[in-house]
Amino acid sequence: MWLNDVRKMNDGSEMLFAVDYIQSELSRIKEIEGIQSGLVEVIEKSYSNLTDSAIWKDSITYNDKLILAMCFSVSKDDAAMWDMYADKGKGAYISFNLRKLFTVVKTAGHFFPNSNTFEHGITPICYGEEDCSCVDDAYAHSLEAYSLAETNDERDLIRTMLHANVLELLVSHKHNTFASEKEYRIYSRAPSVKTWSGTDHIIEHEKGNTKSVHAEIFLPHQALNQSEEEFWDELIESVTLGPCATEETKVELQSALDKRGIGSKLMESKCPLVNYD
Repeated sequence: MWLNDVRKMNDGSEMLFAVDYIQSELSRIKEIEGIQSGLVEVIEKSYSNLTDSAIWKDSITYNDKLILAMCFSVSKDDAAMWDMYADKGKGAYISFNLRKLFTVVKTAGHFFPNSNTFEHGITPICYGEEDCSCVDDAYAHSLEAYSLAETNDERDLIRTMLHANVLELLVSHKHNTFASEKEYRIYSRAPSVKTWSGTDHIIEHEKGNTKSVHAEIFLPHQALNQSEEEFWDELIESVTLGPCATEETKVELQSALDKRGIGSKLMESKCPLVNYD
């Protein structure tokens, strides 16, 4: 599984849309009577730390850390998704068990080269625009917790969680013209340069004419005290072969799944998509 630099994805407004949205919402919240200014300042500080000037330069680094994501969809066997994301129907899609995927992300974060383990997670994408209440909700929940906090340590924890909330807001908001994708994301921040010992988790490679940075999440079956076969069986519900896939692709995919003990999970698409290439 690979996480990609979010500013190298196919949405030209990636991050920029969320930046504008959060900034406008913060400006609006400041005008609310009785606002708890301290919390708004915390949100603004996290917002600034996550979106320094480099974001406007289409850079791969933000305060010396990458903002990375891996995209999923709740759409199944959808013609538009096959056409756009699976080599015009010649690829395949994997159906994951969402509960198990949450466990994987939580566990993988401990191995990801990132000292702040709260800076990763999984989230649905919001396309709500004017109907979106995400910033309001984050503020309201934090205000309630802040008012109940009895110690400075508790307040510090709330401020830390607000930072995590702002990161999630940034990676979980997209332009409404992408709403048909019904997307979920695994996201994380990681150092833009290697600051740890051991295996390289982050590589830079050519993707078309644009360099894109990917980071690998190691599937932690050992940390979950499972055999690799048990792990794959629980994580992957099915693998569906595209409607335009070749027989060669089918054979290769079947072999790969057989090696992991899940060969019976290979299915074929019922979508009547035609590829004229």
